[in-house]
Amino acid sequence: MPKAKAKAAPRTGQHGDLIASFMRISARRGLRMKILRERSLVEGVWNGRRGWLAVAGVVWGLHGFNKARHRQESVLMREILRPGEHVIIRQAITQPTRRQRRKGAKAAGTRGPG
Repeated sequence: MPKAKAKAAPRTGQHGDLIASFMRISARRGLRMKILRERSLVEGVWNGRRGWLAVAGVVWGLHGFNKARHRQESVLMREILRPGEHVIIRQAITQPTRRQRRKGAKAAGTRGPG
């Protein structure tokens, strides 16, 4: 019976190879978590399997926690204030919803696209 050859451990001096392998592992981990999220949703929530429902709770909880931890913020304006100047923030700038756009178009007497 032929003996299997053992794989040699990566050398610590090859940082480029270690970083590349770490990136591949983390990419695979993200893919595995996505597959687990989808599978647990189908099997646990829709098919009613309790074990998968528990997996769904854990995996979706981690997903929500990670999304909350990594906020997406952007700087709208940055300005230096001199002594005596002040800033008043009245309302956040938001895009109108579809309903608001339709209502505005109807009031103006024009018809929107479509």
